Order: sequence, then structure tokens, then C-alpha cells
Amino acid sequence: QVMPGIADIAQSLSGRALNTAIEGILLTVALWGLLRVLGRNHSRVRFVIWFVALLAIAALPFVAGMHSESSSAARFSHVNLILPASFALFLLLGWLVGVSLSVLKLGAGLWRVRQLRRNCKELELSSLDPRVAGRIQENHGVRRVSLCTSEEVTVPTAIGFFRPAVVFPASLASQLSAEEMEVILLHELAHLQRWDDWTNLAQKMVKAVFFFHPAVWWIERRLSLEREMACDDYLVA
Repeated sequence: QVMPGIADIAQSLSGRALNTAIEGILLTVALWGLLRVLGRNHSRVRFVIWFVALLAIAALPFVAGMHSESSSAARFSHVNLILPASFALFLLLGWLVGVSLSVLKLGAGLWRVRQLRRNCKELELSSLDPRVAGRIQENHGVRRVSLCTSEEVTVPTAIGFFRPAVVFPASLASQLSAEEMEVILLHELAHLQRWDDWTNLAQKMVKAVFFFHPAVWWIERRLSLEREMACDDYLVA
């Protein structure tokens, strides 16, 4: 038999997760419909809306818990799903295993980024074309970014956090003209100017905790798309 204390915790957490998952799906559908009705919005606006929605879904279980504890009337405001204790414990254990695996995967990805940043070769601004060097210097007003090359990447990429850099594949950097490098650089710098490294980390952390939530998966993919479109819009502008 399941210990009463553990059973109560499992029932509370699993019930709260299932109830707020339904609310999160309804919120996502409502926002999607609203954006469709309002017509085409700027990609930056759509990104902000979906990012706030993701944070709201992540906060729902905690808000629901405080609301249910602070007001007994909340128990009668809507129907709550209550699971059998043994099934609730099974779900809780499954969630803990899933979160552990997701966090390990996220940690491995962060470690690879750290190793990439340590091993890449930083280029001196004096060795670059003036147009390219000028773009790097212009960005220093927002974030100090380095331009690097590496054998470990196959496409240009922006890596950030505490030592942001734009990393070009070593084999590609020597083949690009100054104009081509400037265009690619502008797109990658846009990611760092928007602090996409940190918002991407935040959405991956939410996804790791709420890996069971279909709305979180859908919004996470939507954010990745809107992020790239926003940088393309910046490049065109």
C-alpha cells in the first residue's frame, strides 16, 4: 500500500498537472484563434505573445495550487480530476523520470555549447573586412560579441549567455565574400541582440519540466519559428 503522505502528494500534483494541462490547451487554442482573427502581426509581436503564453502555462499549476489553498470556494468553481492514489503515484514517478532525462539532455547540450565556445578560434577585428568589423563593433552597444571560426559547426550559429559569439564553420569563412559574411552575420547578431540565447534556454527548461504537455510542445515549436522570422525581418529592414 502507498504511504498516505506520499499518496496525498502524488494525487495533488498529478491532479493539478492534468487540470492545468487542459486549461493550457484551451489558452493556446484561444490565442491561436485570436491571432488568426487579428490578421498578420509582426513576428516580434507574435514571439512575445507566445513566450508569455508559455510562461503562463508553466505558472498555472502553482497559481492553481495557491488559489485552491486560499479559497475553499475554488473547489466548487470547476470540476477537478481526482486520480486513484496508486495511479497518481505511477504518474508522479513517470514524471520524475521524464524530467530527469530531459534535464540531462539539456545539460549535455549546454556542455557542448560551452566546449564549442572554449575551442573556437576568435578572429581579430583588424583582420576582417571593414564592413564585417563595423557590424561587430556596432553590436557592442547592445552586447559585446566575438566572431569566431570552428571545425565543430557545419552552419553559422550564434552562441550566447556570458560570452556571446557568432561562429562560422572554418571551411566556409574563407570562401565567403565580405557581403555574404555581412548578411549572415546580421542574422546571427539579431539573435544575440534579441537575447534569443536566454529565451531559448527558458523555453527548453519549461519543455523539460512540462514534457507531457501538448500545448508546451506546440508553443515551443512556434517560438522557434517566430524567432527565426523575427531575425529575417531584422535583416530585411
